[in-house]
Amino acid sequence: MDAAAPARRKGRTNMAIIIYITFDVTAGHIQRFESVAKEGMRKTQAEPGCLKYVFARDLGKENRYHLCEYWNSAGELTAHLKQPHVANFNALMPDVMTVSDFRAESGDLKPFDVMALLKA
Repeated sequence: MDAAAPARRKGRTNMAIIIYITFDVTAGHIQRFESVAKEGMRKTQAEPGCLKYVFARDLGKENRYHLCEYWNSAGELTAHLKQPHVANFNALMPDVMTVSDFRAESGDLKPFDVMALLKA
């Protein structure tokens, strides 16, 4: 499946905003972080313009989590950032979590054939 497939499946253009964030969770607060993150993820995935919103635990560092977001437009991302569940999640900083990496990009997603690299 190519990178633009999620956008096409939802009838969207290939234009997207991609956000990648790494969080380091303070010792003793993993359960609280996961609870708030899970609730926020569930609500965010139902928002208009959200193409993907997924947390993953880092297998190399117990207290590290990664968030990958794909948004259809800046307007829909802006609306997301104003939601109460986003404020609830952000309130965990700095006592429960800190951001150790943050990247955001936008542009026209073009298909890329990863399988061709495996065959080479």
